[in-house]
Amino acid sequence: MELGNLAQLDENHSHVIGREWHEIDYTGERMTWQGQRDAWTPKGVLDFKRAIHIHRYFASASRLPYFTRVYRPRGRMPPPPDEGDGAAASR
Repeated sequence: MELGNLAQLDENHSHVIGREWHEIDYTGERMTWQGQRDAWTPKGVLDFKRAIHIHRYFASASRLPYFTRVYRPRGRMPPPPDEGDGAAASR
């Protein structure tokens, strides 16, 4: 996506990537893992452990106004990863 503020994206998302919802600590962010799970699961974000789920998160999040303002994307979302890693079974 050629983000203009990659450092901020890393800081904001490094604590979620590679985790199940219940493993994410949202302390100080005025949100809970349950609320985030309930908001993102309908969009196909079942966790942050599988590449396809992370791709679905960024595909949806990148359309939100804050995403453009904070991360300053200059490119487009790349295509989704190959789902041959078993992610299709978890949908």
